Amino acid sequence: MSATQASPRRVIGAVVATSIMSFCGVIVETAMNITFPALMSHFGIVTSSLQWMTTLDLLVVVSITPLSETAVELISNTRIMSCRPAKSRAPRASIPNKQAK
Repeated sequence: MSATQASPRRVIGAVVATSIMSFCGVIVETAMNITFPALMSHFGIVTSSLQWMTTLDLLVVVSITPLSETAVELISNTRIMSCRPAKSRAPRASIPNKQAK
């Protein structure tokens, strides 16, 4: 097998992972559509407004997917997972020592 070909095990794993994620997406969207009557009565809005909110939700999800890939390329995985802010390059103000006499 050449270095450019993926092993069959990895291909099968990628297909299974993609299938599971797609199934989860369908379940989430179905659950959202089922809750339309409850959401309409709770917020006092009409169906068309709620459908626009669903569309905006999907647009946010679709736009986050490529942005997360860009973030992974620009920021280290350790910093992303730990949610630590980037170190500031600005000098810190000195804090007076309270114990000094």
